[in-house]
Amino acid sequence: MSYLMEDFRSEIDDIEVDVKVGNLEAAIPIAKRAEREGYDVIVSRGGTAKLIADVTNLPVIDVHISGYDMLRVLTLANQFPGKKAIVGFSNITIGAKTITDILDIPIDVYTVEKAEEVEPLILNLKKEEFTVIMGDVVTVNVADKFGLEGILIQSGREAIFDAFQRVRSLLDFIQKIQAEVSLLKSLLEKTDSDLVVFNSNQEVVYQQWHSLSPSEVRWEQLRASFDEKTTVLLHLEDNQKVTATPSRIFAGENEYTVFALSKLRRPYTANKMKVDTVQQPPMIIRES
Repeated sequence: MSYLMEDFRSEIDDIEVDVKVGNLEAAIPIAKRAEREGYDVIVSRGGTAKLIADVTNLPVIDVHISGYDMLRVLTLANQFPGKKAIVGFSNITIGAKTITDILDIPIDVYTVEKAEEVEPLILNLKKEEFTVIMGDVVTVNVADKFGLEGILIQSGREAIFDAFQRVRSLLDFIQKIQAEVSLLKSLLEKTDSDLVVFNSNQEVVYQQWHSLSPSEVRWEQLRASFDEKTTVLLHLEDNQKVTATPSRIFAGENEYTVFALSKLRRPYTANKMKVDTVQQPPMIIRES
């Protein structure tokens, strides 16, 4: 698929595309590095796409196997004698089963959930006198290992074109969301408030500082106030006092706790009484 991607990249002028090769677990460090380096979308296929989606926060576009791809492979397989089988993840086998049923082609279809299931399955197929095995890279490599004829099911240009159409739609959506997030961050910065946002695991997901510095805050005190519902008094590293006002916000199914922090500029007593010094008494307009 990498060769097709390289070829297809020359036809794309609105998306910056980098091609990296990695199969299944070998693709995981590549995907994690792409996330750290600020990539927006990962395009992959089959079991590799599924693994990447589980270990990164980046959206993953799965390159499908089109009907044309399956017909090309089945036509090639018809040239070989003996019993034939298709082995692969569900993204391959669902479409394959539909086509073999419609065309009444005598090919057995087997679905696996993990790459570790491929080898024992193909070994059993060899014992049952299957001679031709069709599937992805893992399947073909195992078939070759056991001396069977392996035919690689590849995604053609049509499937890759469809994948990049989905990439464009996703990037448009991401850009709109990023613009909204940028606007909200700008509005927050205009409030001139010191804010810390925690998720439900007490992990900091956002912080904003104006009058305070994060190095001044005693974070253990702030986390100890996580369940408070009213304003609490905190002590800074230099013994200054700060009020922390908590509030709860919800984003989808996630709950967050927002602390608005403010340096205490007026005297504050243990019984929470406020003491002010009146510089000039107000004019009395009536007495009783």
